[in-house]
Amino acid sequence: MRHMSNSGGSVLVICYGNLCRSPMAEGLLRARLGEAWEIESAGTHAYGGDAPSGPGVEAIQREHNIDISRQRSAPLTVSGMQAADHVLTMSIQQANIAASLGGNPGQVRLLGSFVPDTSENGSADPGGAQASPLEVVDPMGGSYEEYRKCLDRLHACVDGFAKWVEAGADPSDGPPPVASPGWRLQVG
Repeated sequence: MRHMSNSGGSVLVICYGNLCRSPMAEGLLRARLGEAWEIESAGTHAYGGDAPSGPGVEAIQREHNIDISRQRSAPLTVSGMQAADHVLTMSIQQANIAASLGGNPGQVRLLGSFVPDTSENGSADPGGAQASPLEVVDPMGGSYEEYRKCLDRLHACVDGFAKWVEAGADPSDGPPPVASPGWRLQVG
């Protein structure tokens, strides 16, 4: 793993199917952090090779002029986990899956924990319970407005993550990683 700094590194963004949230977050991170950063996305339940959802592609193009239409889904792998300096997930379940793959659990954080939101309504995983303020609701199958709302949340969280990284990514100043004692306190 490379040294974490604001001069570059690598980020792996994870969601359930790698079709909605993680492709939009990948596009936002690429735009926000620049070419010094390697940004990838994957899904805990992705088969691989699928295009991102149409409403997500449309929302990020309209709202931020970012084209993610060429991205293709990829399954979460051990090698992908091991190659990343930072692993950002959308749900607690995804964080636990990622941490169990044998990478460094100390690098796994909830993207939503950079900007918690108590107003979200929905599930962070298919068939899951109501999302916590630290999770990002899955817009899959929803309206354009639901994708735009998810994109707004992702934009705020990506900005929070970028500011943390630009400040030096001090683990004591950021949200607790999965491996820390603060993780259980944070997620309940």
